[in-house]
Amino acid sequence: MVRFRRQMGDGSTMTELSIGLVIGQLHRGGAEAQLVKLATGLHQRGHRIFVYCLSDVTSPHDVTLRDAGIPLRIVSRKGSGIIPRWLRLRRHFREDALDVAQAFLLGPIVQTALALLGRRRPSFVAANRIMDMKRPLLRRYMETWALGRARIITVNSSPALEYTQDYYGATHGKLRFIPNGVEPLGDHAPSGQEIRKRFNLSPDASVILGIFRLDPQKNLELFCSVVEQVLPRLPGSHCLIAGDGPLRGWLEERARHSPCQSQITLLGPSDEIPALLAAGNILLLTSHFEGMPNVILEAMSAGLPVVATKVGGLVDLIEEGATGYLCPAGDRDKLASACTLLLQDPARAREMGRQASTQCKERFGVEKMVQTYLDLYRDL
Repeated sequence: MVRFRRQMGDGSTMTELSIGLVIGQLHRGGAEAQLVKLATGLHQRGHRIFVYCLSDVTSPHDVTLRDAGIPLRIVSRKGSGIIPRWLRLRRHFREDALDVAQAFLLGPIVQTALALLGRRRPSFVAANRIMDMKRPLLRRYMETWALGRARIITVNSSPALEYTQDYYGATHGKLRFIPNGVEPLGDHAPSGQEIRKRFNLSPDASVILGIFRLDPQKNLELFCSVVEQVLPRLPGSHCLIAGDGPLRGWLEERARHSPCQSQITLLGPSDEIPALLAAGNILLLTSHFEGMPNVILEAMSAGLPVVATKVGGLVDLIEEGATGYLCPAGDRDKLASACTLLLQDPARAREMGRQASTQCKERFGVEKMVQTYLDLYRDL
């Protein structure tokens, strides 16, 4: 193992680890955002960090990594000739003298396991966040094999832990539950007033937020149906939807023909998530399935109550009736009733938001997440 000793400001020394983090792409996804938080947090603690992206899709997180001084290696299919990605990944691991290689999501987990065939170092950590019960047979076989090669498998929700055990046969002793982390807003939290002014929303208007990737997982038809039940009950209310994805065209058409068309605004991809959260009254999420969505943590941190379907890792985040409401997947009426209850009772919503913010600080801080991973790496 190649490790370095670093002299600290107080005269003590620490063992510097060389850590590689592998991901399929670096778009605006939850796993991608958590990887970047982990990479920057470890780097700030004085460790040598390398990020390996298995595609050419590196925006927007490539800028954050570059500004932090963290090397980004592109290991994509494009321009690779006949050399498979796992062989190029193997060469990078050797040249970067890694102590630990951690892969996020199942595709990169397989590629990393192949890259480490016949090698004892670096130690292999797999981070599984997917809960898909319908994986193609060959893919499931390869994923099971790859997860079996890992020293440790990290998951970010209790349902993901159970899934990885039941579906892939992972042993309990190999699994570690490490929740996602979110930065506290601190004293620089936006007020949301500028967002409300921009869209001509009065200070007391009820605002439903939808912030998600526009793909089938998020059940956009259910989201629209819930909103169309709630908005007519609340004069002056509005729905703001931020996000991009393959169903953007479908959503634009759906909103254009909605009976609440004048009360729905589609923002597209947004870099103003903290300001949007400050402008909203509740966050609504109607997904078919989830891991541990970053947007829920961000809403909690901002003091916003959440109404969502009771799927995946949401059960680890939302305390029913205290920080939000979880409703059966697909149940439009219960989702609409929960939204209406909160919007018609601002005092209740504020108290739930306060509790959500407190719980988020105590349980889901980025510093805690980074330190938990670092302790795990040091024990390998």
